[in-house]
Formats: sequence, C-alpha cells, structure tokens
Amino acid sequence: MSERAIGGIRVTTHFVRCARIGLVLIMVASTAMAQEASFAGIGFPPDTGTSSSAWGVSADGGVIVGQGTGPAGAMRWENGQMEILDGFSHIGLSISADGRVIVGYGNQGNGLEAYRWEDGVTIGLGDLPGGNFESFAWDVSGDGSVVVGQSRGAAGDRPFRWEDDVMVELPAVPGGGSGSAWGVSDDGRIIVGISGGTAVRWVDGVVEEIPRPPESSVYQARDVSADGTVVVGQFSPISPGSQQAFIWREGEGTVEIPHPTDPDALIQAHAVSGDGRVVSGATLSGPFIWTEETGTWLLKNLLEDIYGLDLTGWGLSSVWYNGVNYDGTVIVGEGVNPDGDFEGWRAVLDVLGRVVAVLHEGSLAAGARSFSLSTERLPAGVYVVRADFGEAGAASRAVTVLR
Repeated sequence: MSERAIGGIRVTTHFVRCARIGLVLIMVASTAMAQEASFAGIGFPPDTGTSSSAWGVSADGGVIVGQGTGPAGAMRWENGQMEILDGFSHIGLSISADGRVIVGYGNQGNGLEAYRWEDGVTIGLGDLPGGNFESFAWDVSGDGSVVVGQSRGAAGDRPFRWEDDVMVELPAVPGGGSGSAWGVSDDGRIIVGISGGTAVRWVDGVVEEIPRPPESSVYQARDVSADGTVVVGQFSPISPGSQQAFIWREGEGTVEIPHPTDPDALIQAHAVSGDGRVVSGATLSGPFIWTEETGTWLLKNLLEDIYGLDLTGWGLSSVWYNGVNYDGTVIVGEGVNPDGDFEGWRAVLDVLGRVVAVLHEGSLAAGARSFSLSTERLPAGVYVVRADFGEAGAASRAVTVLR
C-alpha cells in the first residue's frame, strides 16, 4: 500500500515477539520518477504468432531473446520488432552484452543440440563424447566468445565450456556426480552451476564449492555477476519445506533471500544484474525482485504500488536465468496477458535507490514506537520505508512525496 506525504512522514511500529529486538528503519529513494517506469508485452512472431516468452536481455536492456510459437523458434526482439532466428534453433536462452550473439538449444534431427547464433548464422556446438547426443547452452560471455551449458550422458548431465569450436568438460567436485554450468562472467573466466548436488564456481577451470547454507541439501548456482564475484541460486532445506533463494558475495559469504510474504514458501533466485545488486526469479505468486536496500518484493506489486503502473489482467509467471540487464533497470520474463495469451514482457524501472535517512538503528523495548521524518528537503517522488526486524522478518511500505 502506498501513502502520500507533503510535510512529513510518521512511521509507527509494534513489537510483540520479544522484549527487545534490533530495529533498522531506512528510507530508500528511487532515482527515477514513477512516470519513467514502463511495462509492456513484447508481442508475438510476425504474421501468425500465437505466444512468446522472454529469457534473456542484453546489457543495455535493448535486445531480448526467448521463444516464439506460430512459427516456432528462438526469437530476437529489438525496438518493438521480433524475428525468428534462422537455423535449427528452438529457444534462445542468453545473449551477449552487446546483443549480437545468442545461445540456446534446438532440434538438430539426431537430438537436441546447443547452438550459437551470430549475424544470422546458427552453428551447432556438438556435445561431449561418450553420452547421448543432447546438449544445452545456458549462458554466453560478454563478448559472445565463451558458451557454457550441459551435455547429457548415460551417467547424467556434465557441465561444459565451449570456445573456438572446442567443447571441454568442466571438472566435478570430489566424489563426482552430475552437473551443469548455468552462468558465466563477462570475461569467460568464472563459471557457476552445480556439481555433485552443490553450488560451485569454476575459476579458470578449477572447481570450488560455494559454502552452502546450514541445514540444506541440493544447492545450485543459477547466475553470476559480470565480474564473477556475486552468485545467486537456490537450495532445498533438509527439513520439510520449499526451495529457498540465496545470494553469495565473494569475501562476504552466503545470505538467504527472504520470500516477500511467506518465509516458508518457495522462492528461486534465477538471475542477478551484471553489477550484482539486483536479483530476480520466481515464487508461486509470481516473479520477485530483491535488492539489499529495498528487500524482496513481488514484481507486480512493485510495478503497481511503487511505480503506479496498470497491470490489470496480467499474470506474471517467472523471470528466467538471464532476465536482468547489467544495472537491473530492465527485467524480462513471461506470463499471461489480459487476452489470456502467453506473452513475454519487458519492465523498465529503477529499484536500486539510495538510503536518504536512517530513522532508528538499535534495540527497543516491546510496544509501539513512532518515528518522524520531515520531507521538506526530499525531492518529490516515490520512496520506500523499510523496517528490518532481524530474525523476526522485515516490512516495507511505499510513500509518495508530493510538492
């Protein structure tokens, strides 16, 4: 829910779970006004298109890749125009930073095969020897020269790195096990994925485990920042419960990303912005977006409640593994449009923000407390007031400052 403020803001909080609890109240200001945000479907393939999906986006947010049906095939979208790629490509999963190279997989007749598309030419990447003929390309480096993915064999999936027409299997963690490479840094040196049931990074071809959250089982990394220092993904708790999301930062460790409404509900982190600040993915209630400043929001709620956009009739389903651009201002995904058709979409927004005031930090006795802030020196716009209660959770509310 959004509130409006002219002269000042008053925040009232209630503490009932314990006598003393840590409290941080911050106000996060969006650097872009609500009217600069936008949301729109990307449309369908020319002439007879019936549906579309968006999987990846270029660094500047201007080019989208995914899939279209009727005709079926991997698609490339730019400036409102969609084209189906030539060749055997079936779905586009990732795109280079400049939007020139697309990777994914398609049907080559003898099985599914990873491909690389550039300047209208599609080439198959083959597969690793000794298995079934089946490979998938999940991500591509910033300049389009390195492709990562998985090749399927009798003993399970095996992660690969492809460069200069050569596909190389990435090493497994001690004890072996199947695996997949899901994301790659811009320079192609750092790759993330899963090996033997644990999240890993391959740094210059050497595998290293990412420390797992406590009481977790299957643990997988899905995406990585441009410099390779931030990794996101999900894990399964050992105790009964749904998958949970995480973010790992080099030198800082692993932190869980909370569900926007229910701490025990499923949440999967699929994509991170190139600068490592914005995370998105899926919940059963639709895609989410997270930053350290704003916490976790359902994307549709953020677009409607913070930016005032009208998404009436839209049902957003997910943001996939390459669906956030470099600075997190463009997010793409898929859902059901107001006509009931499955359609990819593109959202433009600014969720990074900056802290403009800390209303309180520290412990407080149980009971209600009020905090006030003058808005006289704040520019007109949309702000988020966030209360962080530590283990007890967090709460956010939008405030619109008028002039």
